[in-house]
Amino acid sequence: MKLLVKSVAIVIVATLMVTTLFGAFQRVSPAGVDLSWLNIGGSPKVGNETNFEQQKVVICVNNKTMTSYVRQRVFTNYIDGSWTIDKGDIGALDGLAERLSTLSNKTYVNVTFSLSGPVSGWLPTFKNLYNATSTTGALLQSDMYDMVGANGRVNGSIFLHYVVQEFDERLLKDLTLIDLDGYMDVPEDLQYSLTYRLDAIGRVEDPYQMVKKICQNISEHTYSSKNKNGQNLTGDQLLTAFLNGNADGNSLTFATAFVLLSRMANVPARLVQGYHINANVTTQYIDLGSITNKFYYAEVYFPETGWMTVNPTPLTSTSDSISGDNGSNDGGQDDPVVTPTTCRLSGYCFIDADRDGVRDFYEKNAPYAWIYLDNATQRYEAIANETGYFYIPYVLPGEYFIHGYCEDNNTMKTTYVQQWRAIDGTMSSYEIEIPLLDNSASEPWGVVYYDKDHDGGRDANENGMEGVVVHMFCNGTTGTYETTRTTGPSGAFSFSTDVTMVNCTIWIDVPDGWTSNVISYGLFNDVYSLRDVNFGLYRPDFVPYATNTTLYFFDDEISRGISYNIYVLINSTVSANGLRALAYLSPDKDYRNGILIGAGVITTGTCAVRCHVPLDAPFGNFNIIVRTIGNDLFAGSDSDPVVRVKGTSYLEAGDSMYETNKTVMVPINLFEYGTHTPIAGEEVHLQYLGTTVSATTDEKGIALVPMYFTGSGRIWIDATYYGSNDWSTAMLDWPVTAYDRELTVYTDVLVIGEMNTLSGALTIGPMTPGIGNISIALGPDAAIEFWTETDGSFTSTVIVPSDLLPGERSCEVRFAGNPVSSISLTLLSRPMLEIDEDERTLKVTLLAENNEPLRDQTIWFETPSGRTSFVTDNNGKTIIPIDRGTSYTATLDYDGNALYASTSRSITISAKPFDYLILLPFVVIGIGAVAAYGLRSHWKEKREETAASASAEPVRPALMTSDKISFSLGNAEGMPLVWREDDPLLLIVKGQPGPSRIDLGDGTSESFDLKDGPKSIEKAYPRGEYMLTAVTAGERTEGLLRAVDYREEVVSLFQQALAIWKEKDPGITDGMCARELYYRLKGTLPERSLDELVRMFELAEYSHHPIGRAEYETAWKAFKDVTQ
Repeated sequence: MKLLVKSVAIVIVATLMVTTLFGAFQRVSPAGVDLSWLNIGGSPKVGNETNFEQQKVVICVNNKTMTSYVRQRVFTNYIDGSWTIDKGDIGALDGLAERLSTLSNKTYVNVTFSLSGPVSGWLPTFKNLYNATSTTGALLQSDMYDMVGANGRVNGSIFLHYVVQEFDERLLKDLTLIDLDGYMDVPEDLQYSLTYRLDAIGRVEDPYQMVKKICQNISEHTYSSKNKNGQNLTGDQLLTAFLNGNADGNSLTFATAFVLLSRMANVPARLVQGYHINANVTTQYIDLGSITNKFYYAEVYFPETGWMTVNPTPLTSTSDSISGDNGSNDGGQDDPVVTPTTCRLSGYCFIDADRDGVRDFYEKNAPYAWIYLDNATQRYEAIANETGYFYIPYVLPGEYFIHGYCEDNNTMKTTYVQQWRAIDGTMSSYEIEIPLLDNSASEPWGVVYYDKDHDGGRDANENGMEGVVVHMFCNGTTGTYETTRTTGPSGAFSFSTDVTMVNCTIWIDVPDGWTSNVISYGLFNDVYSLRDVNFGLYRPDFVPYATNTTLYFFDDEISRGISYNIYVLINSTVSANGLRALAYLSPDKDYRNGILIGAGVITTGTCAVRCHVPLDAPFGNFNIIVRTIGNDLFAGSDSDPVVRVKGTSYLEAGDSMYETNKTVMVPINLFEYGTHTPIAGEEVHLQYLGTTVSATTDEKGIALVPMYFTGSGRIWIDATYYGSNDWSTAMLDWPVTAYDRELTVYTDVLVIGEMNTLSGALTIGPMTPGIGNISIALGPDAAIEFWTETDGSFTSTVIVPSDLLPGERSCEVRFAGNPVSSISLTLLSRPMLEIDEDERTLKVTLLAENNEPLRDQTIWFETPSGRTSFVTDNNGKTIIPIDRGTSYTATLDYDGNALYASTSRSITISAKPFDYLILLPFVVIGIGAVAAYGLRSHWKEKREETAASASAEPVRPALMTSDKISFSLGNAEGMPLVWREDDPLLLIVKGQPGPSRIDLGDGTSESFDLKDGPKSIEKAYPRGEYMLTAVTAGERTEGLLRAVDYREEVVSLFQQALAIWKEKDPGITDGMCARELYYRLKGTLPERSLDELVRMFELAEYSHHPIGRAEYETAWKAFKDVTQ
């Protein structure tokens, strides 16, 4: 059963009225705030909004700067769909762009066509787009290119990026929402909800993590758009549900809530509306005004990546195709941030004449250059146009090597092979410049390498060094100087100069910390001798392995977190006794490139170095090197590498006992040694009696492996895990019993929506107790869980979910995740007894939890004189006559049936001796004793004292009664004298015949004689307090009437109750929300009344739901019940 926790999301929208070239905006005033700006109407889903001019959008600048920055981008539409394009039908796309440009005189239309599909060449297209919207000053992408397959057709997606107004990156600071009061007139009663939700989420510095936390919080506090009766919530009901939960499918609500919360957390965000269209562009145009499938999402700005798409609506797909009715999709969402599908790469190629990798003003473009992006799985190609501009519309995120070439004056130019990473971001654009270098020298001139053994010659295991600067100077007739760098793992370099002269010198810039046997080569008479110039670099303080040391290591695989011994033998001719030996794990034969893993002391020429592989050691192949401190003796391996470092996983059984002769689910835990971090998504294999069964671990590192055990007693199972960088084996030892498990419960009747005590015992066979977790399934998505004691018994307080139906049902019982048996439980619903008391009868109504009447049910009425039964009619009602000769306490009892639990209520019957006319000798004629009909006071004296001491605004007595005259508010007998301000109220004055007068508290009064019966007075009061006084025959009755706002009164009742609770329970803090209080107190207070008081408070405090007399009376009755 999900715990319903208040979730807060607010939608702030404004109406965009595009009437001029740059548009004008109509703001919503505070007085005009209503549900219409939620744009949810009568349906909880967004969609079927056909008029583009009436769309509501979020204005990206706050209220304080709206006038100054009215031209900023305020809205973005993405239109995506599936298209088939013919090379001969490009004109249809041009027409589509022209149609876009004329929609409602929108300005700054930016249309971008990008097609994806099989690539066999690039053809320039869309030439007509350049002038498609020139009359409106549109800024269009120039030099677009279309990927066209060999057959001339491409199947792919087109994204039409429609920008209402151009966006200025310099104004990003105005996209962060700091002051709620100054932004779009956010109502005060909603500001608290926003602030509370963001505080609950928590703030982090990393904007990407902040976005994920907001999305996760919105997703975790989302609930159905239907109420418990299956009816769709609409309008203000949907708003209330959203504030205390939410409605799935309402993408506009979710997206706007995300935008507001992101801005409050200083993350720039904007609202986006998407359309889904399917059309054959060769035969028809697309009218945006006719599109009905719409979906709202958001875009967030990250400093490194620009704008990224975010879909904060839970239970929707994040795929490119936004399909489904009314913009709603089924499917899961693993990560609330949309997984980027592609990004756009563009830029210019130029001839890098000085080979410095930076474009200088004199270096010209490289027209018609071929550009390649390569990695292990992808290759992208592009051809630059005549200006050297290239464009690749769809690049999957990842790391790529970029290279290319072109012909310049019949000379091939090629690039440096440079690394570029496509940053993750859907529809993000990146620009780079690619330098093209002269490659007329077809062969490398030489290499720079790491000379590990200092011998001046390059061995097979000595790798090249990349990025070393190499110079060449030829002092021929004119003199030529050139600089280059080594590239790639080979460390090769070459020069573009076509050397035809002699007397050339080549030298390198030796990096810091390195030295070389050869610094330069010079005075060459034969230019071809320059083709084999090698420079070997090494570290000057490195000492090679000593020939008189030997290292022994007996493991070819070592695990992180595990300790090992390394044995070193020192030749007796070398005095090494007493020296300290240090062991290193290094990727090469230089200990300085490795990590220290152990130490030891040499004695009698030998040493055992105790090593411990750190938990964070990298995976892979490594050398082991031992160095002695004192005379720098080194011991290492003859082969390279020596050991392979692997992870350290650990397997353990999640349970100890299983039934025999049946298939059971065996939980196996897989985690990292030392840190106990779960290893998820890996296969675990169990082998038993020659059979191997496998299962994959979940996010908690638990794999449930189905096993079939035979026999009984102790068995052994081989468990194995093989990972990419890790493997683990374990011999698991379990006892298996031949007995079935039995669950016995002592209570088989539970009440829906209430706390129930469930007790019983779990046994395995005749004597063995079952110790562990028990789960009883009450329905497909509802279960109760508890743990047994060491003797197998249990006594647990469980709550039956309130959405279950009453009746008897068979419930599956699971022990440690395995089904063991089933039991029969009866679920009952607790009905309600409503009582309406008048002078001579009790009108009793018996209602089910959904307010349906219970007909033909027996209700018992017990008084001191006896017990009588009454049967309800078709409306669930019955009338019980009462005797008011004396005061007494009566009890109403309903014994229940197969679906409903028993319930009872006590009621005090007040005596009415003044029902009979009593004439006293000294009473003046015409003035009789006045009889009161027994109005029950709202506040009892004891409650007055408690509330007055607990609240800053004490509750006043509503009425001081007299034996001769009384008054009440119409039909609200038993309720305090509280009424809505400016609403006409009906004041009823009762008593025995005689001249009477009532002062109405506002300076007016009325006189009358009650000989004709009770007096009715209709009057409206402004907000305030009024002392009403009724007088007859020297007797007076006073009452304080309060004219109030029911919304504020409901909030005040909850705050008074909170003050009382805090005095009784020190654990209640100011930071708790209403629902947290409910779950803390529900076991100690009447649950139904507590729920009603909390629910009325949430309606009054957090929603626009109208609060009337019915809501106030519900809150007051609940308050009275939970504070007694």
